[in-house]
Amino acid sequence: ASPVSAAASLASTLWRRAAGALLTSATLRSLGAFDLLLAQTGLKWLPQVSCIALDSPFNFSEQGELYLPPLLASPKDAAAHTREIAEWLPKLIDVAEPVGTLVLFSSRKQMQEVAALVPTALRDRLLVQGEWPKSALLAEHQQRLDAGQSSVIFGLDSFSEGLDLPGERCVHVIIAKLPFAMPDDPVGRTLSRWIEKRGGNPFTELTVPEASIKLVQAVGRLIRSERDYGRVTILDNRLVRQSYGKKMLASLPPFRRI
Repeated sequence: ASPVSAAASLASTLWRRAAGALLTSATLRSLGAFDLLLAQTGLKWLPQVSCIALDSPFNFSEQGELYLPPLLASPKDAAAHTREIAEWLPKLIDVAEPVGTLVLFSSRKQMQEVAALVPTALRDRLLVQGEWPKSALLAEHQQRLDAGQSSVIFGLDSFSEGLDLPGERCVHVIIAKLPFAMPDDPVGRTLSRWIEKRGGNPFTELTVPEASIKLVQAVGRLIRSERDYGRVTILDNRLVRQSYGKKMLASLPPFRRI
């Protein structure tokens, strides 16, 4: 019904016909390189392609910090990881402090289970995606902060990009686990089989690079202006235990490690 990759069509019908083209975004790179973008768009076949990464105007080392708590459970053990997240969140979030926190999940099931497990004091501060319309949720978040209260948003992938919560509306971004694509995604499965038939490794060529981009987007919810500040906490020990995790970690903004 559809080509697995648009690269060939883009190369023949767009790039080779264009006098020039400029592609720009905050997340064109993956794992510090443009390889994924160039492969998916067909630009890797064109000789006159140059790539440049410009420095951010934000002073990440001064404005933000990165914390990787010493979790014991691997996200591959979903039940144990969920319980450990629920145990860590009350330590990470001070419900008495009138600031905003954004907790991002890759799984709706895990998000709902964590929400049910956290202590009542924290549960009363939660705004869970799906329980509120997005506009109403964000309005309530702002109203709580205006009233001098804390507010904690539990969100999924759609809250990890395009969501702008500057200033004290978000001073802490907590990421439950690395945003790998769901294994039952039919598009992902098709792409993986296609890469395997070409003799490639879907995990290293597709899964990890795409998760790296999503992680950078999620982390990007914290610093939205030169005046923003705060902390990113990632509750996934694969960042330090796996070789691919260390590459993903190196691709994040240069926050101060704590």
